[in-house]
Amino acid sequence: MPVTLTTKSRRFMPNPVEATLTTPAVYTGTAVSVDLERTGWHDVTLKEQAASRGAYQAGDQLVSLGYDELDDTVPGVGWRITQGATGLVYTILEVVQANYLGFYRCTARNLALAAGLYETCTIKRPSSQRIDRSGNREPVFATLASSVPCRFQEESAQEVEWAGKRVMERRFTVFFDTDYTLTNEDQLVRSTGAVHEIVAVTNRERIDEISRADTIHRGY
Repeated sequence: MPVTLTTKSRRFMPNPVEATLTTPAVYTGTAVSVDLERTGWHDVTLKEQAASRGAYQAGDQLVSLGYDELDDTVPGVGWRITQGATGLVYTILEVVQANYLGFYRCTARNLALAAGLYETCTIKRPSSQRIDRSGNREPVFATLASSVPCRFQEESAQEVEWAGKRVMERRFTVFFDTDYTLTNEDQLVRSTGAVHEIVAVTNRERIDEISRADTIHRGY
């Protein structure tokens, strides 16, 4: 049964923050949102989440959600909490019922670039084929998503022979804050216009992991 927050429990929310709790559609068929006026936030950890030279970090928070605002809604692992003031989205990793305090204590994680997702790219996917001037079939790419926040991290560079010319071949790791379920047939087009061929993809298999792709760009 929902209970009203006690004086003791309110000490854990000295500066309450407005937030929105969202139920993922995968659980219910349709997403359900609950607006909350009082949530408590406490920093827990900040650590590197992937080999990104310290740029890609996971910030964990303990979030207190009062029974009195949730009514009969019970938050679950994988649900999202959006901070009203910052707009940052956190994924719930663990839920503990603190009955004696009158709220749920949730461990939630925001996967983001500490240095900022300062670049955007366009994701393109083959949609059809056409015949080139040599009579060979080549894919025609259509835009899957545009203005996607990302970070390109160069891993290596070397001069290679490609299409009868000497060009620079650069390999990158590209980080995303959202899982777009990329494939090796997709392309990434940077804001500079450079086209990257995807050679490997690590899509999130857990809610506390990040999505990234290994790419190659050839040219100067």
